[in-house]
Amino acid sequence: MPSGEPQVIQKKEQPSRGMDMNSVLNRHGEPEIRHSTVGDPPITRWDYDGFSVIFEGRFVIHTVVRSTQTSSTTVHP
Repeated sequence: MPSGEPQVIQKKEQPSRGMDMNSVLNRHGEPEIRHSTVGDPPITRWDYDGFSVIFEGRFVIHTVVRSTQTSSTTVHP
């Protein structure tokens, strides 16, 4: 992502929109982190190695792939 703009990339192994929480657990196992549910409608995020899954209620609405690249910033006075 050299431009810094988000890109939509879908892979077969990623949870897809509409999957329920049990299907995600069966396919990917227990997440590294389960964030607390917030808001109304309830939104929940589960973090796996390399991606996060966002649920509305018990259904997937987004899967976000986290970049493995680190960006370096140089500050010039």
